[in-house]
Formats: sequence, structure tokens, C-alpha cells
Amino acid sequence: MRVFTSTFCLTLIMAGTSFAFDADRPKATASSSVVGYGVLEVGAGINNREQEVNGQDFDQIEFFNMLVRYGLTDAVEVRLGWDGYISRESSGSSTDKGVGDATLGTKIFIHQETRSFGEASIIAQINLPLGDDEFTSDEFDPSLLLAASHTMKNKFSLAYNIGIGLETALDSTGEEKTESSALYSLALEHDCTATIDAYLEVGGAVGLSASTDPALLATGASFLLRDNLQADASVGVGLTDDAEDWFIGVGVSYRR
Repeated sequence: MRVFTSTFCLTLIMAGTSFAFDADRPKATASSSVVGYGVLEVGAGINNREQEVNGQDFDQIEFFNMLVRYGLTDAVEVRLGWDGYISRESSGSSTDKGVGDATLGTKIFIHQETRSFGEASIIAQINLPLGDDEFTSDEFDPSLLLAASHTMKNKFSLAYNIGIGLETALDSTGEEKTESSALYSLALEHDCTATIDAYLEVGGAVGLSASTDPALLATGASFLLRDNLQADASVGVGLTDDAEDWFIGVGVSYRR
């Protein structure tokens, strides 16, 4: 087990850096914990992703994508997210630039971890269609997630999200269409040191009324720079044709 643990940490640290307080980044899997009463957390980063759609390649960079969390009580936090400033270049040499949509939501703590059951919270949020025409859904699409985690031996933990969401996008005829998908993710985490946390995760969506089933495999880590400041990095690849081909991202999280 020691050999596996060392290899796991070394591999993921080389792909990024690490994790010491439970920020909701860089993993796609949201944590089951809330920030606590009066605590403010701000996380921001830059992502680069590429995807092929209908035979055309799209290279997209998202600057200052952000999530702000604030604890209203020890069990309830409010969450404000933003997709950031986006630059999207197609293989046809056209480039679109503008701001993306925002999200408003809450995370409610519902269960403390016991021997029989893991820690759990509910995350409810709604899309705020504030983005420019090229980067907005134009709709207040909601989503609902169960975020849970289980502590394991040898400083490993298992986190998972499961839920449902609506997403509005243009169909092949150029008309807006709102479709539903079941959402899921599963992350294996390891506290490599007191200041380093690495993870490996798989996640995606299963179309309900939607016709797409994107799935991603990702890894990354976070590194505690100070008690209230940490850096992170992540990288991932698509597992299905509906998913992006690859992505890479870096960011920081700050608490006070």
C-alpha cells in the first residue's frame, strides 16, 4: 500500500500541485463540506479546453472563472459562480470573445459522517444568463446535486456527486432547446502531506431528454501556500465523443 500511495502522490503532484482546505476546486466533484459561518472563500482560475463539434475543432480559454462561497450559518452557504471571460477559436480561424454566464446557489449540510454513512450536503443552483450572446444559455437553467464523501484508510477519501440538471443550447436548426441530464462524478482523493492533496476523478452526464452523454477523466492537486491560500492545477481528457477532447487549468483559492 505504501508503494501505491507514493506512486499515486508523485504522479499527480507532477501533473499539478495540491489540497489542504476543502475548496470546491479544481475537482469537478463538489465537496460535501460547507465553509462555516462568516467564512468567505474565493476561488478563481484559467482553463484551456479543446473539443471537436461536427468536424470542427474549437479551442477555448476561460479567464478568471470564479466561485465565491460565503457561510450564512455553519450548515448553509451561498454560492456565486462565473464562467469568466471567454475566448473561443474555431478551426475556421474565427474567434469569439466575451463574458460567460453566472450561477447562484446554496449548499446545505445535511449529514455528519458516521461509521455507517458518509458526510453529505445538498447543492441547489440556477444559471444566471448574463453572458454575451455567444456564451449564454439565455435561460435560468437549474440543477440539484447530492455531494457526499467517505473517509478511508491511509489518508484516502472518496467523494461523489449525483444529481440532475437542465441545460439550454442551440440545436442543429439554430433554435433554443432545453434538455435534462443526470449528473455524476466520483473522485478518489489522498492527503499526500499536510499541505498537499491529490485526486483522480471521473464524471459527466447521462442524457435524459438530452441526446449527449459526455464523460471525462481528470487528475490534479492543490498546494497550501499559507493557512488560507492555496494553488491548484488540473488536467483531463474526454472519454466519449460528446465530451471535450482535453482540458488543463490552474487556479488559486483564498479564505478569510
